[in-house]
Amino acid sequence: MRKIILILFLGIFCLGNLWAQQIKHYNNNSGLSHNTVMCLFQDSKGFIWVGTKNGLNRFDGHDFKVYQRGDSINELRNSMIYCITEDKDKTLWIATDKGISLYDPFTETFSNFNKQTDKQERVDGFINKIYIDKSDRVWILSGDGLFIYQPSEDKLYNMHDRFAPYTAYAPRALFLDEDGTAYLAFPDIGLSNMISMEIKQPF
Repeated sequence: MRKIILILFLGIFCLGNLWAQQIKHYNNNSGLSHNTVMCLFQDSKGFIWVGTKNGLNRFDGHDFKVYQRGDSINELRNSMIYCITEDKDKTLWIATDKGISLYDPFTETFSNFNKQTDKQERVDGFINKIYIDKSDRVWILSGDGLFIYQPSEDKLYNMHDRFAPYTAYAPRALFLDEDGTAYLAFPDIGLSNMISMEIKQPF
């Protein structure tokens, strides 16, 4: 029995050493802009994008390229990064605490997402989550609520009226499943009462 325990212990010890050897740690000493990482995303070119508390980072497997907030319209909107995703045109949608920046990988420049609804409402301030569905619609969860941008129409919609009968609160979490259903979580409403919306329905 002691021999079996010893063999098991040695096996676990060796396996632990193997795992330790395979893990490489990256931080601000490695070129990362900040040690507090908020989100990760791999684009269609294979780059790993790291959103941090202070800067956007592009990692090629060896080095980090850091992008920080700038005053020009061709620079990042702000340096607090919450979410990153990519659309069919390879444009990166970057959620910050001061709105959305769009990154063009071909020109390596940024632009601001400044679309307005028919009521002159804009997506601004803290952006929690961005999803792009199979119909290329962009779902944007902000501190002001849920918005959907329809690229084919170049129109932005505020979805507050769609779930207003259920709650007076703006959603705090969003998830899109593979069937095209959006799940919205609201404060003070239990998980079993999450509201789903079929995105195939016309606006």
